[in-house]
Amino acid sequence: MVPILAPTIIALEFNPLWFAMMVVINLQAGFLSPPFATSIFYLRGAAAPELGIAYGHIIKGVYPFIAIVLVVITLCVFFPQIVLWLPGLMIR
Repeated sequence: MVPILAPTIIALEFNPLWFAMMVVINLQAGFLSPPFATSIFYLRGAAAPELGIAYGHIIKGVYPFIAIVLVVITLCVFFPQIVLWLPGLMIR
């Protein structure tokens, strides 16, 4: 989707760095949230079978992290300076 949306983002005069960071943060939310939570599947596969850890246990443990990622996405949407502050210092 990024190659398709990038020209549109540039034409709408959004900062490409901000757009890239939003894509990365949204990917992180997708890696954590069911039903396509690849990180949950990796974690379940890495857990020792004798521990008896089920997917439900892992999903319950991931909920706070999903909430944190959603708060970060919201903050970055309403305050893009959060994303652009440090790169702005490096460019000077």
